[in-house]
Amino acid sequence: MSPGPRSERAARTSGRSSRARLIDTGALLFHEDGFHHVSLERVLREADVCRSNFYYHFRSKEDLAVAVVDRWLEEWTDELIEPALGAPGLTALERVGRIVDGLIGRLEGDRCRGGCPFGTLANAEAEHNERFRHKLVATFDGFARVLEKLYTDAAREGDLPAGAPPPTQLAAATLACVQGGFLLAKTYAGSTPMRQAAAGWMALLGVHRDESSDPA
Repeated sequence: MSPGPRSERAARTSGRSSRARLIDTGALLFHEDGFHHVSLERVLREADVCRSNFYYHFRSKEDLAVAVVDRWLEEWTDELIEPALGAPGLTALERVGRIVDGLIGRLEGDRCRGGCPFGTLANAEAEHNERFRHKLVATFDGFARVLEKLYTDAAREGDLPAGAPPPTQLAAATLACVQGGFLLAKTYAGSTPMRQAAAGWMALLGVHRDESSDPA
């Protein structure tokens, strides 16, 4: 979720270790403003950590960003993926829909600012920083494996439409749809593009949803 005023950010990190405060603050600021637009000095100031303490934990701002990617992944896994996979009584396609709903909920909770943290970092850094690129490739590959398993289960359950592409392609197409939805929602400053993209994609899979506009 996007951060609020500085006092709210401070409240969220108070009582945490200096390393945890640095990662918490970096996760908020890098998502909201982008890695290159956030100086190390700003991270230190808002985390209330001195420079020497920072270098005790991290060699550089880049090292902090790698830890931040792990934090983002942990949050998405705990808050979006695991609840959808663990919810009782759902079909595999319903679990896919539950993950997508969770992504839309996060997007709207962030007031459509920042987009997907992984996609935003990839867009800014993948062509310029091999370390970030490899880290993000591994992250997206992990998401793809989750989706591929769900689509494999959906095929076994007989829920995929006739002539549907194989699970690997469906997983890749879902990732592309979600990333495009995040980008358009950020550009249009509203979740309608993401909702319409999700509804269109699920309709192609035979799951019809009414996602034509932003919620009231």
